[in-house]
Amino acid sequence: MILFQLNYLAIVIAAIVYLGMAGLWYSPLAFGKSWAQENRFKPDELDDRSMLPALGYAFLAAIVLAFGLALLSKWAGVENWFTGALMGLFISLMISVPAALPVYVFENRSMRLFTINEGMPVVAMVIMGAVIGGWK
Repeated sequence: MILFQLNYLAIVIAAIVYLGMAGLWYSPLAFGKSWAQENRFKPDELDDRSMLPALGYAFLAAIVLAFGLALLSKWAGVENWFTGALMGLFISLMISVPAALPVYVFENRSMRLFTINEGMPVVAMVIMGAVIGGWK
């Protein structure tokens, strides 16, 4: 059975990498200020929130993404970090990004926010694919 052939340690590490990438992406070092501005958040609004529930949901989502990526990679015969990275790129650009675009258009949200929010999973999925594909 294919579920017994997956590298679950690589899946967990890839999920942790995803969270780390998101933390960096949305930090003031990268796109955090632009993201907050596009969402019209006030500086104190973000400080008042408890991040623990959000981090729990984010980790659960990252585990599901990593598991799905590992499963699709196994089915596609991904055998190294490079083809794993390509699989992550393909999935994010061909499935995730087009699925999110209509939401931004119908909600009349900015394309700048779309680029910030959807750019992170693209980069993170490439790295996750490299981890999953390269970890033997």
